[in-house]
Amino acid sequence: MQPQMPQQITQYALTYAVHSTWTLDLQQEQEPQVGQVLPCSYLLTTTPRRERSRLNEGLAVAELQGVADTLYIPLEARIYVSKKFPDYFYDSKALELESHIPSRVVRKKSVQYAFVASVARYFVLDNWVREFHGRHGHCNIVNLGVGLETFAHRLDLPGAQLYGIDMPDVIERRRSMLSEGSDEIMIASDILDLSWVEQIDHSLPTLFIAAGVFHYLTHDQVVSLITALGDTFTEAELAFDATSKRGLMIANWYVRMTGNKSAKMEFYVGDPGALAEECNATLLENRPFFTETRQILGKRVKPHVRLFTRFSDGRNNARQIRLKLT
Repeated sequence: MQPQMPQQITQYALTYAVHSTWTLDLQQEQEPQVGQVLPCSYLLTTTPRRERSRLNEGLAVAELQGVADTLYIPLEARIYVSKKFPDYFYDSKALELESHIPSRVVRKKSVQYAFVASVARYFVLDNWVREFHGRHGHCNIVNLGVGLETFAHRLDLPGAQLYGIDMPDVIERRRSMLSEGSDEIMIASDILDLSWVEQIDHSLPTLFIAAGVFHYLTHDQVVSLITALGDTFTEAELAFDATSKRGLMIANWYVRMTGNKSAKMEFYVGDPGALAEECNATLLENRPFFTETRQILGKRVKPHVRLFTRFSDGRNNARQIRLKLT
């Protein structure tokens, strides 16, 4: 049975832009009128009745300038959760980098759902990385769209060669904050420009991870990339997160409401099995986004966090997917 959205609630949480989740305070329900100038924006929910609710004028939203400026948001989330729920997720390197987050990015007050939702992605990916490394030992772990990710510091992966791929300006910014370890290699490249694969040993077992990256690509680009990686590497897997079509629609609507027009998302997954088949891959896992997070954190998180993580999982608005490429 699908969880139902209560008709009268005081908060609504919306996962957006794969890098972050914002909690929106609701006032009393009110139908917008054509031509009406709204104090902030309206959220079209995905409940059966497609309720519309007015958002609080006081919503504090960081002004994002395209994909690159979302770099700091997942870092901020990892810092918050490491302080609040260290038994669930702890990232000491992220805590060291707290002073590097620009003030324009930091929200004026902590939004617990935002941070928990962002870190839920890393919780699952970290476990998949550990599991892959446990099976293979001497292997490659390749982070597509590495951003300011710090998994190389929080995971013990002896024998693994770690790679981070991202745009040149992102790698430059990363290097100004994070030094590369002896087992890390950062490659400044568009992930779609496959010349970067020549810098990686194709014969080693390789796990590709993409945290909040594919959403910004087209379906054809994602399929072409996955297929090419499978054709190039001897033994490879891919772990990534994705939204449903409904989740993508809501995410893009909200991004437009923030005034950010340069980070539009296009890719979604309706049927993970069909996507795997299209890429000549095998579906290994397809799991709801928050399952383990809900089990571990339980009632330690605020009521609205429990409500909306359950709602998201029940509607399959976001999921974590693992494919075997070869």
